[in-house]
Amino acid sequence: MNKYIINASSRKISIKYLSMLYSYDAGAVVSFTGIVRKINNKKIVNYIFYDIFKILFYSLLKEKCASLLKNENNHLKILVIQRIGILKIGEINLLIGVS
Repeated sequence: MNKYIINASSRKISIKYLSMLYSYDAGAVVSFTGIVRKINNKKIVNYIFYDIFKILFYSLLKEKCASLLKNENNHLKILVIQRIGILKIGEINLLIGVS
């Protein structure tokens, strides 16, 4: 695996992607999983639509990852997956992992 993976996709996100961070060099994987919730501002949510400005998304995250990797040891790995498009309640919209 590269030192970092950044992706924006309309495909469903699975927490199984975190297995890409598993390594004998790292003692743990820390993750954040964003999920589309049912209620927002006391209103029922049927779905949500995510869109991104891809050039900015990739350039900012690559810059941030490179900065973190420069200051850390060689074993650090980073995963960022952002879902785009229409998402239903309960679907994962963001997955971030670091090992």
